[in-house]
Amino acid sequence: MNFILIHYMRLREKITDKLTRFYLNKLCSVEFKKKINYSYGKYSREVFIFLDEKKPPQTTPWNTIVMPEILFKNYSKRVRDLFFLHEYGHTKLNIIFRTILYFSLIPLLLLHLFSLFFSKLVIFINF
Repeated sequence: MNFILIHYMRLREKITDKLTRFYLNKLCSVEFKKKINYSYGKYSREVFIFLDEKKPPQTTPWNTIVMPEILFKNYSKRVRDLFFLHEYGHTKLNIIFRTILYFSLIPLLLLHLFSLFFSKLVIFINF
């Protein structure tokens, strides 16, 4: 039984790692730099560091925390800890609440994509 659980955890870690890198590279258009284990007090989590000065830290839909490298270069540990604790709190949301939140965002995403498509179509037709 432990054997299966260990392999499940490794597989899950690999999948979330790949999904987070895809999220950073393709959806956020930022470059992944490294993955570190960040901790504050009794709270600990793997944090993905990316190269962008304008994007804020965020929690992905897969409960991974992504933070910009600029937080580690230009800001104090207290500021990093504050951002980390804020994002860590997002990872502890109730699964039902999180599911409702993400499924409510899907129609908004589709509307956004359709608006981009139709705006390009209108510009193309006018020329």
